[in-house]
Amino acid sequence: MIARLCFVTVMLVSMLCVAPLAGAETPAWTCNGPSGGKIQALASSATFAADGTLYAGSQTGGLFVTTDRGESWESVAAYGEWPVSGIAVSPDYGVDETLYVATSTVGIKRSADGGTTWESHSDGLTSLATTAVVLSPSFETDQIALVATRDGIFRSINGGKLWSPVG
Repeated sequence: MIARLCFVTVMLVSMLCVAPLAGAETPAWTCNGPSGGKIQALASSATFAADGTLYAGSQTGGLFVTTDRGESWESVAAYGEWPVSGIAVSPDYGVDETLYVATSTVGIKRSADGGTTWESHSDGLTSLATTAVVLSPSFETDQIALVATRDGIFRSINGGKLWSPVG
């Protein structure tokens, strides 16, 4: 699962920054990513090929979305609102529009409407300093999520409403 997450992250970064074709005179990268500080987290919808939706989270606070494969970006959550350290998009995003954001100061935030409104989902966490969040590939049916915190890894079996330490 971690290897898949790393692969997906590398692929998303490669979609944001595009090198010129072989034989081009001056090798250079062009970046179309959002501005707003150090981008620490990227996640795509499971239906990226159809909807072009990517989310990017900034360490200095801010969550951004693109629905045109990175050509343009808009702010979902303002700078300074939450320092974003991880993003997980539901495998059934095309239907449920659910995403989770790990923050380094306020725990886990959840949106069920593509980022328009948010709720806190940190009950049971012993630290609100979260660094990553992942959802089960069968999340729509099993509601399993994992989050990494300063105090270790926590698991939820009810969509993040309550977390328990793992191990």
